[in-house]
Amino acid sequence: FGFATCLLGASVATSQTFWVALAGDGGPAPGDPDGVGFAVVTVDGSTLHYFLWVKDIAAPTASHIQSGAAGQSGAAVVALSSSFESAGDGAYWAAGSSVVGAALLGGIAQDPQDFYVSVVTAGYPNGALRGQVLGDGPSRLALATDLRGDRERPVAGDTGGQGFAALILDDDRVVYYLWTKGINPPRQAHLHRGVAGDSGPVVVDLDPEFV
Repeated sequence: FGFATCLLGASVATSQTFWVALAGDGGPAPGDPDGVGFAVVTVDGSTLHYFLWVKDIAAPTASHIQSGAAGQSGAAVVALSSSFESAGDGAYWAAGSSVVGAALLGGIAQDPQDFYVSVVTAGYPNGALRGQVLGDGPSRLALATDLRGDRERPVAGDTGGQGFAALILDDDRVVYYLWTKGINPPRQAHLHRGVAGDSGPVVVDLDPEFV
């Protein structure tokens, strides 16, 4: 299960991506102590792309980026999704993009510690899960990396493109988010075994449909 997107014919100006562990204990008001989640936020030109995955909470009713340092609450500055899809086994996900004003987007990119992602449920109207855009440390359930063509082995890939991948380890399944820009339409994506600088065999076929 996963979500994949490819921007075609887009400028290859460098984007900035943040990955965020979500939990119920990050704000002044307690959230859902049973819930966990993960968010990806990409600042790309005038557009903010996002992917949200949450588990062991009630169905989310809204999500936002809000202003506020760790332990503080603040106003919503970017509306994310109010409609989440069920991923089964008590999990929900949403993905999309928003055009955001240059000053605000620049503020998020330059001072991510002053903004946080919040996911709201009916039982937790002030936020069931939360995580600072800068991050609150490593996630216990997700891995993430940027994607570059010069890392491919034994032959370099498309050095003009860029991308980002996140893998969420959810019991016996891998949930993935893939984002690429400045390359031809992708046909396949895989998880390989191999250390940096080496190529190795495919261990998980992600089988994405890029949108």
